[in-house]
Amino acid sequence: MPREHFSITMTDPELRTFLGSFNRLVLATVAPDEGTWGDAVAYHFDGERVYFRLPVQTKSHANISRDKRVCCVVESSGSSYYDNKAAMLHG
Repeated sequence: MPREHFSITMTDPELRTFLGSFNRLVLATVAPDEGTWGDAVAYHFDGERVYFRLPVQTKSHANISRDKRVCCVVESSGSSYYDNKAAMLHG
């Protein structure tokens, strides 16, 4: 039976395994006009932290240099809506 979206959670071990299984995320940053900007970014998860690198000339780099707030989403697609998994990280 499908679970409602508000009750779906991962345990810490599940989240660590999930983040360690992929290498691409969607990064959202705050633009100068207070809107948002998104980029697909390669990342590395060392078991504790997510690391990513951005070229200096990108909008995402400029946005983070100005405003450190970010949100990242790592997603895997299943064969149906209820098989999809995702983790949202922010800081």
